[in-house]
Amino acid sequence: MGAQFKNGTLKLRWSVSDPSLLASGFRQGYTVHIYNAADGTLRSQHHITPEDRQDVLPILTSSSDSLCFTLFEKFLTFSIPEDPDELQWQMVALLFGLQENFNLSKSLGMALDVPDLDTTGKFTIRIATQANAGDVIPAQLQISYPWFEHLPRPQAPFGVCQEKLVRVSGVMNASANYYSSYYLQKRIRNGPFVTINSKPLVINYESGDAVLYYLDSVTGLDTAEYRFYGKDMWGEFGPHSEVTTVLPCYHRVAPYIESALELSDRGKVKVTWRLSDSIARRQVTGYHVYRTPSRDSDPIRLTPVYLESGTTTFIDSHAMAINYYSVEALYRNGPPVKSNSILATLIDTKPPGFPTQVEISFDSITFTSELKWMPPQDPDLSGYRVYYSDYERGDKFLLTNRDWTYTRIRDTISPKTMQSERWYWITSRDFHGNESGFSDGIQIILPDRYPPTAPYISRVVNQYNEVQVHWYGSPSVDVVSHRLYRISPSDTTIILLASHNTDSLSQWIDTLIGPGDSISYQIEAADQHGLTARSKVRSGSLLRSLYIPDIPFYHAEDIDSTVLITFDYRQDIDIKYFRLMRGVPDDMRTERLYRPSEIIQRSGIKKKSDPNNYALYQIKLKNNNGRDYHFRLEAIENGNGSVSRLTEPFTVN
Repeated sequence: MGAQFKNGTLKLRWSVSDPSLLASGFRQGYTVHIYNAADGTLRSQHHITPEDRQDVLPILTSSSDSLCFTLFEKFLTFSIPEDPDELQWQMVALLFGLQENFNLSKSLGMALDVPDLDTTGKFTIRIATQANAGDVIPAQLQISYPWFEHLPRPQAPFGVCQEKLVRVSGVMNASANYYSSYYLQKRIRNGPFVTINSKPLVINYESGDAVLYYLDSVTGLDTAEYRFYGKDMWGEFGPHSEVTTVLPCYHRVAPYIESALELSDRGKVKVTWRLSDSIARRQVTGYHVYRTPSRDSDPIRLTPVYLESGTTTFIDSHAMAINYYSVEALYRNGPPVKSNSILATLIDTKPPGFPTQVEISFDSITFTSELKWMPPQDPDLSGYRVYYSDYERGDKFLLTNRDWTYTRIRDTISPKTMQSERWYWITSRDFHGNESGFSDGIQIILPDRYPPTAPYISRVVNQYNEVQVHWYGSPSVDVVSHRLYRISPSDTTIILLASHNTDSLSQWIDTLIGPGDSISYQIEAADQHGLTARSKVRSGSLLRSLYIPDIPFYHAEDIDSTVLITFDYRQDIDIKYFRLMRGVPDDMRTERLYRPSEIIQRSGIKKKSDPNNYALYQIKLKNNNGRDYHFRLEAIENGNGSVSRLTEPFTVN
């Protein structure tokens, strides 16, 4: 997202790097919210959608505009190529077209003008595309003032004529940060200037500098004049550069400076140039040498009287620390032609002073930190290096891959790689590559956006008079407390637990519930920043109460590999089954369910006629393993299913 606050109007534009989301934005539009940064109140809200096709077509003024609109219609219908290389090319062409033409961006729903805003205020901008129902993908920016008052003047072009072609180039380092594209104008014989490039010129950083390049054809003996002008991402054109005159190819050419080096006699610089012998001998009357302390300064002529046409060197006896030299050839016919400048610096091993008064502000919404500082008072200062680290004493890394020339910089931190803090340091650099020491480190504390690891309930044990909840706490190191939530059908009870060792098992014994209640439990962990995580819900309940008597155990023995178990039970209780369990004490499993009629041995006694009377039962089963076994018995009542207590384990030898 980009923003410009100028003349009371806020200009906004944005782009989306994901092709599918970009296509959805073209179809469904965007919503722009503008908030007052001081109190977060909503200032205005705007709904943006692309205009109709017939309204967009008149805006298309160049081949790049037409290509951008064609790709827009493809993305609008989700005609996104599957080939990754083709998709990348289309995305680059589409996003450049949107950046190149601000009015086209507004027509396609990717930009907005907001008038009548307070120029002294600060605003937070939030832009979202409705990808699908309920799924909003936001982008946010805070804007407080314009970065500059007016667009700078581009550097003048440099033209070299060879045969019938003029190679026009220019180094735009000073203005490249303000313009998204450039245009080249030309005129012949003092006629009107005419823009000659059909497509916008884009900066090429391949050589390290911000270079523009254009190849123009010329005919005849006419002198051509060229000038650059730029257009920023808001559609505003800047001022024209100075005019460069290019003579006919075989008529007048600029000298070529071969070198500008400091002599062994320190403080003096020797400038050497060359020019075609035929041109110098027949057409050149002499040379002037110029010097300037920077590319943007006005040149100072070092030769009061022009040098003879056969001269190819000049010694500057009063060189400065930084020198840009150019040589001008004086022709018999026509205006003089000046060479491109060359840099010469005196040997310097002294580093500049380090920046001071480093300040920082951090926006926790956009995760953007802004640093600013005061520069040192060194005349040969060329720029700054910004270093960062996730720890005060950690390894320092460069924030940008080249020297920074301003005294403020923004850093957007990725939430995927962020730590809990970030430190910054600034150094100064001069033109000789000398680097100062580090400024005082400055720190920002990043907010914690990640909740702790959730605890979990390992098991819930249901007893007759209590429910036991066993859990493991969160292993996250910043957890400060755990909370146990008990949720029943009738009410909600929250039990707060103190901090504890998260490596050990914890438990809670719940006795404040009624028989038969179904209870849900959940553990919540909270960290020191208030972020929480909850376990999955586990349920439990009290076991049903015991309503029938225990089984009195009489006798058990092994006779010829047959286990014989004999016991009595009251006859006045209507028993559905006797449950026999068999195994080892820690792992007993049901052997069989016996109906009373299957194993009763005493007859003639009516049930419930005598509560003190007992019925005798006998269970026989084979013991094929020839080893000791442990048994337990349980009675299950007919009707409501009440049970007796399990007998203590008994062994048959």
